[in-house]
Amino acid sequence: MKFEIGKTNRLGNRNINQDRFAVIERQNTVLLLLADGMGGYKGGELAANTFVLKMTEAFSNASFPIIDTEKFFSKAFEFAHLSIIEMGKQHTPPIEPRSTGVACLIQNDIANWAHVGDSRLYLVRENRIHARTRDHSAVEELIKKGELTEKKRLSHPKLNQVTRCVGGMKKSVQISAGEKIQLLPDDLILLCSDGLWGSLSDDDMIYQLMINQTLTNRLDMMSQLAEKAAYPNSDNISAVALRFISIDDDKPKPS
Repeated sequence: MKFEIGKTNRLGNRNINQDRFAVIERQNTVLLLLADGMGGYKGGELAANTFVLKMTEAFSNASFPIIDTEKFFSKAFEFAHLSIIEMGKQHTPPIEPRSTGVACLIQNDIANWAHVGDSRLYLVRENRIHARTRDHSAVEELIKKGELTEKKRLSHPKLNQVTRCVGGMKKSVQISAGEKIQLLPDDLILLCSDGLWGSLSDDDMIYQLMINQTLTNRLDMMSQLAEKAAYPNSDNISAVALRFISIDDDKPKPS
């Protein structure tokens, strides 16, 4: 599989960076991960870091090819969820850290994903948003019910109220898994925290992704724009993306 990877991370106007992400490749399969520690609880950065570490461990221990991807995600998210809870109990004093989490598994030209919280995945095809995850948030529920329009999302007082996460007090985690999608050449998969999508419109994001630069440069410019738009209240901003090139076995070129 031939692809290009891009990454970006900015602190924003915060003292601590609670975002984490990773790209892991194994046996012609790629796992993209991104987590955003929830700042309303102590140890958000620990929760996000544990999510990435435990999802990576689950991927490293998996049998390939991964046939039942939804089962893989369900078990891997649960493993990360329980690990975060246990980590919080071992902390002195005990804490209840929480994080969002989004993951995308790409095997050959097939992409599957799952998430909890409001960190997002976008699939951009032919300069349009072909698919994206739906936030587990109070605002998303209002939009589903027809009580709030998409245009008023970012100004709603409940914007940051996340309804699902990894970590916290619940004994298990309920993920949302997307249907598998066959990737086409130049399809772009973007995982990002709300520090990015919460400051830019979909049109702004697409415009930045169309710029003729390396994928990392495009993400850097987009994150700078988001930070500027949210100043002086910019959140941590993180994104990791994969541009699918072809299904052949050439190794990816560094971006």
